[in-house]
Amino acid sequence: MKNIYLILIFIVFCSFYTPVYSQNQDEKNSSDFNDAFYSGRLAYFRGEYSDALAYLQEASKEGIPAADYYLGSLYYHGRGVEQSYEKAAEHYKKAADAGNVSAQRELWPMYVQALGVEQSFETASFYYRKYLEVGDAQTLTENANRYRRGNGVEQSYEKAAELYQLAADQDYSVAMHELAWRYYGGQGVEQSYENAFKLFELAAALGNTNSQYEVGRMYRDGIGVVKSYEKALEYIQASADQNNRWGQYGMGNLYYNGWGVEQSYIQAAKYYRLSANHGLSSAQYELGCMYRDGIGVAQSNEEALALFKSSAAQGYAPAVKALEDLTAKEK
Repeated sequence: MKNIYLILIFIVFCSFYTPVYSQNQDEKNSSDFNDAFYSGRLAYFRGEYSDALAYLQEASKEGIPAADYYLGSLYYHGRGVEQSYEKAAEHYKKAADAGNVSAQRELWPMYVQALGVEQSFETASFYYRKYLEVGDAQTLTENANRYRRGNGVEQSYEKAAELYQLAADQDYSVAMHELAWRYYGGQGVEQSYENAFKLFELAAALGNTNSQYEVGRMYRDGIGVVKSYEKALEYIQASADQNNRWGQYGMGNLYYNGWGVEQSYIQAAKYYRLSANHGLSSAQYELGCMYRDGIGVAQSNEEALALFKSSAAQGYAPAVKALEDLTAKEK
């Protein structure tokens, strides 16, 4: 309770405190793709803390400040190491001073509560202000969406990618997913399937079900990673099991083609139906084709037409053509 009062007092104090610096965006470190840092971050998200420790220590030695944020978190919570606020503060400070916003967010309350450091409201305010100047991940992502779409601002893929990166640096899986798509299509960043895959995989490890599907799809097709139907099934199944419509659609594709599973049109229709019921146009089209051709389901032009109409209404081009063809055939 005492610590809560201290934090509240600090926030009031901070409202009258004049910032003593200006944020330099050039300090932001986008080192997601360094091998040691990427592996350490992925292991951290997966709860494999001993592996994370080894990789992150290596990344820290290579001069990647963000690695020290995760090392600080390991020591703060005693994950894979003996708990130590002193070591946590040491690593957080190293990352925070290099501009890592997550470390700034974690460090200022430690100065308020004297956890591993000497209490100092002034130092706490310094790091708190740094954190506030960058902003929270959700707001950054919303602003990135505006720049990507040109909603109320001049459209800019470069600015969108920059903001997605800042939010992704705070381990916000939605931003990681969007940033992955920017690398996938080369929007505002240099195109790279490999980097897209890594970002999807990081977001997937944080539980993002859309990213889980995308990782599985890239494994299935061998895009940015070595093809593996076994890994594709693992990720797509995980997504589908959490009621994600893309994951369900992906399972339909796996069963339809017998990729990594025993081929089954019945199972394919089952998963396409689950996805179609969630409104996914591509799943509605695929299930419509199965009804039209009597594959895995009882043949029914009526069901096929209804599904094609739902898909076509969303602008799905193959469904528009299928609807025209089947309608003409019915006349």
